[in-house]
Amino acid sequence: MVRSPEFEFDIDLLPQQRVDALTQRVAMFGE
Repeated sequence: MVRSPEFEFDIDLLPQQRVDALTQRVAMFGE
């Protein structure tokens, strides 16, 4: 998985929020 500044802030979120945020990004870039 690509590591970029955009993703860094997610680490400060709660686990579930981080998962939701990453899932949304994967959905955007994956499709």
